[in-house]
Amino acid sequence: MLPTICSVAGIPLPKRTLDGIDLIPLFDGVMKNRSTPICFWNYDFKRETQSNLKNYIDPELQKGTTPLVKLSRGIPTRNFKNFHHLEISAKDYSGSRAIVDNQFKLVIHPGGKNERRELFDLRNDPAEKKNLFESRPQIAKQLGDNLHQWQQSVLRSLTEEDY
Repeated sequence: MLPTICSVAGIPLPKRTLDGIDLIPLFDGVMKNRSTPICFWNYDFKRETQSNLKNYIDPELQKGTTPLVKLSRGIPTRNFKNFHHLEISAKDYSGSRAIVDNQFKLVIHPGGKNERRELFDLRNDPAEKKNLFESRPQIAKQLGDNLHQWQQSVLRSLTEEDY
């Protein structure tokens, strides 16, 4: 959202790694396709809460900052915690994840040896009924590489490498 808000306000973007794009061209009807793929990741945060990582900011400041449609433990918001990461390990890349470009969607369902990968052509199969992962390996590999690079960027942010 930050690139869009900065565009509306006429403020230059900060000179650092950012997620997101300016959506004003979409609102104006000029943008028909995303300029970059969009990624999703269900990060395995349970490992963090079971370790002795230092809080990113005071836990009191993180309470009730994410609004919810329904109540969670009696409050209409969700508490969250962000932690400082000292290093990045292979385990940090786990969790369900997906990447969507303007035509294809790669979905990775973790499960160790039972990990499952799906590739869908969203233009020709919007209901996502036909898994093309085996028949389109080059596209699957490229999307997988892009997804991994995005995860690296997110993880570098947690270690403060890109700030």
